[in-house]
Formats: sequence, structure tokens, C-alpha cells
Amino acid sequence: NMKLWGIVNNAGVFPVCGPADWCSLKQYSDSLNVNCLGAVRISHRFLPLLKQSKGRIVTMGSSAGRMHGQFLAPYCASKFAVEAYMDCLRFEMRQFGVSVHILEPGAFKTELLNEDALNARVDKIWSELSEDVRREYGETYKNNFKESWNGGVNFVANSNLHWVVDHYEHALFSYWPRLRYYPGWDSIFLFVPLSLMPSFVQDCVLAVLYKLQPGPSLVPQSLTSSNALL
Repeated sequence: NMKLWGIVNNAGVFPVCGPADWCSLKQYSDSLNVNCLGAVRISHRFLPLLKQSKGRIVTMGSSAGRMHGQFLAPYCASKFAVEAYMDCLRFEMRQFGVSVHILEPGAFKTELLNEDALNARVDKIWSELSEDVRREYGETYKNNFKESWNGGVNFVANSNLHWVVDHYEHALFSYWPRLRYYPGWDSIFLFVPLSLMPSFVQDCVLAVLYKLQPGPSLVPQSLTSSNALL
């Protein structure tokens, strides 16, 4: 008699395309549709079978599901949402014997961080912006953003993908699985502790870290000109 013992929600998109005011509602809806509602649809579909087996649900969250960051608004919104859903589901499924587990990895070098894909996405978004927004930021900002983002990703992202896979395996097969996993030194020593601090401290620490990363400075043209908005 075959039973379903576990499901893994791993599908995800990483729609980084620049500052929040470059993003249209489509970037937010696409991110939420895959990263959050995709996991909701799969979980709902298979919950009846998991209740029968008292199985497990394992979901790819993110350190961006507990901490905000620069240029990550659509992604953070979707990851905060899916983690909130999984927290609620975990609590409700306790009485059925179904356990729910979340992974919150830091930055890893996967295809989600593909440099060519990011550059093409930024150029497309830029071409669709209003003339006022393009004038506010300036062409130099767009080019500097691509260089700075790709340089920062190569600087901080971890190439040891087995860390994430091992945590998936532990969540699915171990006798005492954890409710949350934190693959990545950045997740363990930076994002988790920082998420427990006051918002003002979080913003100050993040501002310092972004200034330390390699690449050109990112200041909108309107804030560097003599006609800067006050």
C-alpha cells in the first residue's frame, strides 16, 4: 500500500530588477504566484494524503523571508508571505501529525543569480520606466547597479550547494527534524541574529554592509545634482 510521506516546495523565482519604484505590480504578482502561492497550491493538493501518512512538508523559504534588503522588495514580499503561510500551516497540522519544515538559506550560487539573466531583466525594466523615473536615477545608476549587484553576489554567495541539499534530507528523513534550517554562514551569523534586533539597528547594519560590498556607489542622479530634491 503506497503512501505519500513527504513533499518539497522548491520552485522559486528571484525577480531582482532594481529599486522598488522600478518594479511594476507584475514583478510582485509573478514572485508571489511562484514563491508563495505555488507552495500553497501544492500543499493544499497533497494535504489529504499527508494526513493519512502523518507525513512532512518541507519548503524553501529564505533568509529574505525574515530580513529585508536593498533591491529585494518583490522577492522579500513573497518569501515573508510563504513563511507566514507555512508557520500557520505547521501550527494547524500538529493535531493531524503532519509536520512542516522551512529552510532559510543565505546567498548561494545557483542559476537564480545568473549574471546575464539579471542584466537582461534590468535593461528590460529600465526601458519600460517613465521618463521621469529614468531622469531621477540616471543611466549611470542603472549601469552601476548591474555591476554592483553582480560583484556583490560573486563576493558573498556560497558555492557549497550540498549544504542546502543536506538540510532537505534531514528535514525529510531524520527522526527529529528541525522546524527551521539555516544553510549558510551568512544566514546563521548575520540574518538570523539581525532579524531579532530593532528595525533602526537592522537598517544601520545593512547600510554599512552595502557600502562595504565591491562595486560603484549607488546614488540616484537627482540626489547628486545641484537640483537635488529636498
